[in-house]
Amino acid sequence: MKTDYELLCKQLSALTEGVADRISNLANAAAVLYQALEDVNWAGFYILDGDALSLGPFMGRPACVRIPLGKGVCGSAALRRETLVVADVHRFPGHIACDAASRSEIVVPLIADGALYGVLDIDSPSEARFSEADRQGLEAFARTLERALAPDAAHPGRDPEAPAPEIRRRSELAVWYAGTHPIRPDAPEVRMMERLCAGDAEGVCALFSRTKQFGDALCAVDTPYGRFEGLSEIRRFASEWNARFGAERSSPLPCIQTIGGGRAALEVSVSFVRGGAVDQVPMFVIADYRAPDKLDEVRIYVPYGMIPGHTPYRKPMFPAERLSPGDPALLTGAVREYYEALHTYPAADVERILNAMSDDIVLGGYQYYDPAAHVPDGELPKERVRRAFEKMRGYIPSGVAMRYETVIDDGRTAVLEWVHIVSQRGRKEFGRIAMSGIAAYERGDDGHLCSVRILDYAWKEPEIDWSKTPVTKEEAERINLLPD
Repeated sequence: MKTDYELLCKQLSALTEGVADRISNLANAAAVLYQALEDVNWAGFYILDGDALSLGPFMGRPACVRIPLGKGVCGSAALRRETLVVADVHRFPGHIACDAASRSEIVVPLIADGALYGVLDIDSPSEARFSEADRQGLEAFARTLERALAPDAAHPGRDPEAPAPEIRRRSELAVWYAGTHPIRPDAPEVRMMERLCAGDAEGVCALFSRTKQFGDALCAVDTPYGRFEGLSEIRRFASEWNARFGAERSSPLPCIQTIGGGRAALEVSVSFVRGGAVDQVPMFVIADYRAPDKLDEVRIYVPYGMIPGHTPYRKPMFPAERLSPGDPALLTGAVREYYEALHTYPAADVERILNAMSDDIVLGGYQYYDPAAHVPDGELPKERVRRAFEKMRGYIPSGVAMRYETVIDDGRTAVLEWVHIVSQRGRKEFGRIAMSGIAAYERGDDGHLCSVRILDYAWKEPEIDWSKTPVTKEEAERINLLPD
């Protein structure tokens, strides 16, 4: 389904040239899209009105008149000022069903005179109707329309101090997974990220107590750049959040949430405004629950290169009880099969790993999104995965193995925090050093793995600046090193 968006932009420019009335321009824009796009059942606009969006010109069935900011796909896109592409609206948390026939949706924020004006909203009765090409084309269409929304008259709810920076770098996590998984908005790890990005250090501290519920250990937040123990340190961590990432402000986009066994794993893309543009930084936020609304400890994992001045070393947070891989019996189904196959001696069993995966397996999620850098033309997803694991089997498990220390499994997704176990070969031949890492293994409806999302600093050892680490290089080399 290919649409000539360049032509649509030209048509819109001709229709709006010399027209100062915004409602007229929105009405014509809705008509252009509704007539040109195949397989859509609604195309129109919502306009910012205070703390909500009010229905504007549209084509299609009667729609919801008012949508609060942050609610549904439209409210979420408006609040975050980010395009949202939702493959299945019934799986989007808090979806507002104006038309029961709608299955997929794309929402593009509109900015006029540097402030949020509203959103462009398009629905389809088909699942996964909107592609990356549609997103890029509709964003170009929105930019054309914004030029027609002349700043000659104030619009309701306009905040002239609120800039609308362009997204410079998108995260794979946001592009692939935003709106695809249910999120519990009242969960403490979600509220922590919201308060953290809002600059509410006291609100972050309110989610913790001074010490953990049992024993006398202090509550803590562990990050790639340091561990913060006790309320005063957690307050410092929260106060420095945006500055640590070199940002003026930030906003979170929760993408995937896995809760099980008293812990939660939140996979979240945080939009940091840096130098007038937005960089989306994907991260894992692991929360140890004290109670349903309180936290004992939080561990945050961020890809290397996305924190200014950060060096790629993460000291193991868990002292390994024994220097061997974790017990596969604690895992189930395809996750166990994958883990056992990965740790088959003397080299990982690639065929067995592939047999645990679906044909459309997605590998990745924790890099900046580059549509040109992923799967070559004609290459099947499993072929790409095969190439990745053929490389890994050269050193896993003979050089380095992963010993998982926590398991969060909700029946669909299993998230494992691990520490490396390094052999003498891994140390001498590959220069490997034990560090902490994390991965999510998601099962599809048939039980096979449909997504594997890994975040660690593997093979970054040569780039470590040992003047910035909590231990010396010699000490790091001795951690979890197997004897001769």
